[in-house]
Amino acid sequence: MSSIDKALRLLRSYPRVCLFNVADLPRSRPPRYRGLNRKKKGLSHRGMSQFQAWPPLGQVGPKMPFYLSVPKEPYNTDVASRRSLARISLLELQRMIDLDRIDPREPIDLTTICNTNLYKLDVEHKRHYGFQLTDEGCDIFVTPVNIEVQYASEPVIAAVERAGGVITTRFYDLFSVWAKCDPASFFRRGFPIPKAKLPPPVSDIVKKLGSKYFCRLANISI
Repeated sequence: MSSIDKALRLLRSYPRVCLFNVADLPRSRPPRYRGLNRKKKGLSHRGMSQFQAWPPLGQVGPKMPFYLSVPKEPYNTDVASRRSLARISLLELQRMIDLDRIDPREPIDLTTICNTNLYKLDVEHKRHYGFQLTDEGCDIFVTPVNIEVQYASEPVIAAVERAGGVITTRFYDLFSVWAKCDPASFFRRGFPIPKAKLPPPVSDIVKKLGSKYFCRLANISI
């Protein structure tokens, strides 16, 4: 019997190749680096670097560490509940009206601004909850509009009302913002119309504006 026949006969008697009977060849993998377990830690024999005897992070000599000497400042404690708003100024709004990108005779809301293709809300990554109307160009804003934004300061409210317009602040949750950014694409997906959620607690800034900026119960349609 030839060597080829012997090899084929052995292959017929061997089990099938699977994950349980496959192993590496001897010395096929390089040996593990054990320099950090040696006497000199794989480094030079001069200085303290061979023992990696570095001081703790934040400690400079005998002084008190930085994280102990500086008082606690919880800047990012509300990062999970913080609402990010895309900024749009009165100057940009007036420019879009002058260029016929926005019709001032129609109500202006989040969908109207997104349909200009100049502004985009990133709900997934930046967690945009809508638009914030800033006071840049408040002296040159002269068009009466009926606009709805998510936040506006007192100078912005005064500039819009001085021009004869009406401004409303409305809260939307992230799912509602995603639906209003592109309603046509939202309805093509077959999702039901989301129910508007309640806003967070009213801040002190809104309370200082007075009760005239709060909507009446008769003006709310359920």
